[in-house]
Amino acid sequence: MSKPAPEPPPECAGSADLRRLDGQRVWLVGRYARVTVSQRPSAPPPGGTPGPACVQLDDGTQIMLGIYYEASGRREITEVHRLHGKRVRAVGVLHARTPDQYTDTGIIMATMTSPYLAVESIDLA
Repeated sequence: MSKPAPEPPPECAGSADLRRLDGQRVWLVGRYARVTVSQRPSAPPPGGTPGPACVQLDDGTQIMLGIYYEASGRREITEVHRLHGKRVRAVGVLHARTPDQYTDTGIIMATMTSPYLAVESIDLA
């Protein structure tokens, strides 16, 4: 006797879904885009190094892929070249807000507070 197939995760289609799906495994579809995170908005993106990326949903909501200041947020350069500007489908755990960062003395540091996806898989849609 075989087990029934697991129920697919819910879709995060836009900003209206962020609170409801916070902390849950989801899937989402949108346009993959490399993101430049810099102290100077005019700074050029790093050339051949992996960096952060996001998926822009159809309503304009941007979901970062991993936490941009941790290893999970540094997307492989091959992934960026293959997917940048293309429509993708990603699966992972959605978090409505990036966690706070603290200095050594316990002071909260300025940080992006974008929603992010702890990515399990990502590929062309």
